[in-house]
Formats: sequence, C-alpha cells, structure tokens
Amino acid sequence: MKTLLVIFVLTSMLLLTGCSKKTKTIENSNKDITLTIYAHNGESESENIIYSLGHAWLSIENNKDSSLYFSNYEIKSGEALYFGSWGSSAKWGVCYNMEPQFASKYGRYDGTISLSIGIDEKQVDKLAEFALANDHWNIFQNCSWFATSCWNYAVDDEYDLEKHLIYTPSALAEEINEYDSAVINKKMENFNSIFYFDKNNEMVVLELCD
Repeated sequence: MKTLLVIFVLTSMLLLTGCSKKTKTIENSNKDITLTIYAHNGESESENIIYSLGHAWLSIENNKDSSLYFSNYEIKSGEALYFGSWGSSAKWGVCYNMEPQFASKYGRYDGTISLSIGIDEKQVDKLAEFALANDHWNIFQNCSWFATSCWNYAVDDEYDLEKHLIYTPSALAEEINEYDSAVINKKMENFNSIFYFDKNNEMVVLELCD
C-alpha cells in the first residue's frame, strides 16, 4: 500500500510539472511603433458540423507624431495597418485591414490571443519586404506560417516563435499564451479600407459583401 501511495504521489507531481505554464517576457520599451501578432483558434466560430480552423495575422500601430511607410502605403500618426495571408476567391495571398473589418462588421474572432512588441522603422521595412515577397497562400504556407515567419523575420532572434512542419492558429495561440504580456481580444481600431497590392505594387481596394 505504501508503495502504491508513493507511486501515486510521484505521478501526480510529474503531471503537475508537465502542465505548469512556462512564462516568457518581452522586455522592450519602444512604444513608437507596435507590432502585434494575433491567433484565433476557431473555437468561437465552430458550430455543429461546421468546424473553423481559425486564423492568424499581424498589425503595425503607428504611435509616432509623423507618418511611416509600409512599402508605398502611408500609415499616418495614430493609425494601424492589419495584414494576413488568405486563401479566398478575392485574393490568394496577403490582404490588408481584412480582419478588423470582419470583427467590426460581423463580430468575428472572439477569444483571439495576441502578443505585442515595440519595433523601429527598419523593422517595418523588413515586414513590408517579407509580405511583398511572400504574397501567396497554400496549405503549408498558410496564414499561421505567414504571421509567424513575418514576425521572426523582423523581430530580434530572442523573440522568435517556433517553426513547425504544419502551422496552425491553435499551435500559435498556445505559444503566444506562454508570454505574460499576452492579451485576449485586443481591440482592433484606427484602420482604413481593405486592399491588397497587385503585381505592380499598386493598391487594389476591396469591399466586404453583405
């Protein structure tokens, strides 16, 4: 009986250790420009036989007193630019300001978890460089791959997110949740029209269908 009790106690300790949350911290004081990565695991949008795999995307918030540029797109002071990769009839690739429009008009993405970090204008240039060079979508290079890879391309190596064979919003959400600065349902605001860049790097404006 004592042997069984010891085994039970040790097993319980191992389980508790394995389930303990690993806390990470981002130590970054630059607030002039904020990069945020978002992951929605799809649970709030799955009903009956309809199952949502979720979505992942990014945003750049300009808190400077002057404008900054994402390629040839001007992000004015106080404004934000949201962007993510999509596989849709409107655009197989990167769309801009789609997610906040969906959230505002249809109440989507409830339960989204996000992680923010301060960046500089050189890192904004790297984000634009990556987005324009990876303007596509497929099963392996999906929205989660794009968001994670774009983040890793621009931020310092110490804040790199994990690489996967198959990227999913759920896995990304779990990793973001390891940070003590993770936020649930961060407000998406100060955005403009939906658009994408065509092959000539010209903006093409889109509208949501009613």
